Parts: sequence; C-alpha cells; structure tokens
Amino acid sequence: MRQVERRFVQAAGMAQDSAGAVTIAYWLWPASDATTADSERVLALHGLGDHGWVWAEVAESLGDSDGSCRSDRFTVIAPDLRGHGDSSKPEAGYDPLAVIGDLEAVFAQEGWDSAHVVAHSWAAKAAVAWAAQSSGRVRSLTLIDPAFVVQMPIWTGLTFPLLYRTLSFLKLLQPQASEAKLRSLAQGLKQFEGWSELQERVFELGVEEKADGRWASKFALQARDGVFADCLRSSGFSQPWGGDRCCSYLSGD
Repeated sequence: MRQVERRFVQAAGMAQDSAGAVTIAYWLWPASDATTADSERVLALHGLGDHGWVWAEVAESLGDSDGSCRSDRFTVIAPDLRGHGDSSKPEAGYDPLAVIGDLEAVFAQEGWDSAHVVAHSWAAKAAVAWAAQSSGRVRSLTLIDPAFVVQMPIWTGLTFPLLYRTLSFLKLLQPQASEAKLRSLAQGLKQFEGWSELQERVFELGVEEKADGRWASKFALQARDGVFADCLRSSGFSQPWGGDRCCSYLSGD
C-alpha cells in the first residue's frame, strides 16, 4: 500500500464567496522517490457529491511495482473540491473560476507548475476552463462523464427540483435518523453497487452527523444549487484548447 497524507491549504476567496478565504482539504500520494527525474504529477478531481478518496484505487494502481506503473514515478493529489468532503462550504462561488483559484492554491503549496489532470462530472468544467486559460498548467486532460461541461438551456432549470430528488449521486443529501439508516440507503445506490472496501470507506469519509442529530452527506446543499445554476450560465468550452496537449473523454453508465 502506498503512503498517503492528508493536507490542507488556504485559498483566497472570490468576490462572491461570503466566507472569504476557504480551506481546501486534499489527499497526497507522494512518489516514493520525489527526486526522480521522470516523476509525473497527477491531479484527480472528483465529481459532484463525491470527495477526493474516490480516487484512492487509482492512486494505488499508479503505485504498482510491475514495471508499468511505479510509485517512484507518480505523485497523485486528489482534493475535496469546495462544498465537498472536509473542504470549506461557502454560500456562493461554485463557478469554474472559483474552483481554479482553489487548485492554484494547492499547486502553490506543493510547488507544482503543471500536472496531468483527470476530472469527473462537474469537475470537468473547471478542468477544461483551467486548461484554456492557463497555458502549461494542464499537461494532459482526461474527462470522465463530463455532462456538466455543456451549458444547459435555461428551461432545464425548471427540472432541477425533480433532479435533486431522483439523481442517485444526490440521494445522500437526504438526512436519515442514524448512520446505520444512511448506510443502508447508500448500499442500495448505483454508485455503491457491490459495496466494496473502497466504497465503504468513501461512504464513511463522506458523511457526518448534523446539528439536529441526523446523518447525511458532507456535500453542501449550496454547492449543489450553485453548480446546477452555473450550468445555466456558461459552458466549459468557451475557449479553444489543443496544440501539443492531449484531451481524452471517457463515458460510461
């Protein structure tokens, strides 16, 4: 098993962040030899409602010692994006520019100037915008189910209340009387199908007891609302991105 560290960084808040500066929590799987000349840096960005630990198996696989992926070559960072996990949950500021500011703070703390970026779901929008505006930051870009990248027609906002109740990855926002009942709910959801050791750990790290004694996801309601609202305002593909860099798209059920 690879070494993993939990770290935090203060990121300057955007003008629309009522909380001002925000704290970003992230996981770091360091290369076994940080001075290796051919060390590769990977930034893994989770999807809406998740948190950084969902990338744990990917980070571990990059540490395999079979000769194809070696832990002395790859350093992996997986943050809890704002509004998720153990990171701050400001009332506003869930647009790509705010997320990019958070990622820049992580890069500054770790001394990174560029990385291979893998982004899932909502995070893909910020990743695409970052690649377009900051030449050289994103060495390669892999997008997984990047549904939130496109701008939604304004009328789709009328469907959001229904989506909030029915989308599987938002179900854990519904408070339950106990951790056991929330766990039972999670075990029936698509994203936890099979209930592997990783899935159980993702669940445990992603939920908390609320002030009223009920249990629910650490994912913030204002983050959910802000992300969906931003999809009505803009597209992630507002600028061209290409040159000698590589972008790939992965989709699945």
